[in-house]
Amino acid sequence: MKVTRFIIASIVCAALIATLRNAISLPSAAIPVITILFTILPAIIALWSERTRITIFCKEYLSLKHTYRRAVITTVASTAIALPLIMIAIVGIAGDIAGWTPAGSLSIDIYSALGLFTISTTSLPAYIGAVIVNMIVVMIAGSVIGIVNTIFEETAWRGFLNRHLGPNRVSKAVITGSIWTVWWLGMQIIPLSVEATVYTFALNILLSYYLDDIADKTGSVWASSMTRGVVNMAIFSPMFLISDSNINRIITIAAVAVMIMILPKLHAKKRQIATA
Repeated sequence: MKVTRFIIASIVCAALIATLRNAISLPSAAIPVITILFTILPAIIALWSERTRITIFCKEYLSLKHTYRRAVITTVASTAIALPLIMIAIVGIAGDIAGWTPAGSLSIDIYSALGLFTISTTSLPAYIGAVIVNMIVVMIAGSVIGIVNTIFEETAWRGFLNRHLGPNRVSKAVITGSIWTVWWLGMQIIPLSVEATVYTFALNILLSYYLDDIADKTGSVWASSMTRGVVNMAIFSPMFLISDSNINRIITIAAVAVMIMILPKLHAKKRQIATA
């Protein structure tokens, strides 16, 4: 019943706000307000669906008391290292080594670290140095941005839904990823293409599987929020060039899928060693 209330309320709110926004000519200053509203609303809907006091809700989902802090650090750091490396490996093998032009190339002349400074990557040592710097930027900036931008959403997706959808991780990922995507599509000012919509559904379902596992292993939606920020930062600050957006999406999906096959097992082994 709680999940049903949440799903219905989420779809209605997303559709209503998207309809009003598209029907009314809003001033540019109102767009950030709507974005913040969309970011906060999932947690509010989850609170309403739980039918509990806000203090109890926050204690259950946002408390750090039962957080496995070492697992949080391991998860965030390993994601920041693994995802960029996997993407680089795919592009390097398919594009540079195999010579398949649509797969892109690792040849970039300049790496920009969030516009703060740049690194020339014309030589191999310089490129490797830029990759290491990029991983550090992805980990630190991604973690901060993830908490600021997604903690309320993660409280709903990886907190409320993860708790109430049952033990089957695949079905949880499909349901959570679908709701997350429908909600996210409602935020778009410009409608997405069919290809972009399919990509978003696939990516969010994969990430839901990964982030649900992280929330379970760390005992914290803060960890899933930080990891989500790291993933987004890694995707949007690539160390390669691909001109075809659809190929870029395919490579991103493939890289995330490979990461999901590798890292959860690594995280589980490290936790078993640490708690032995």
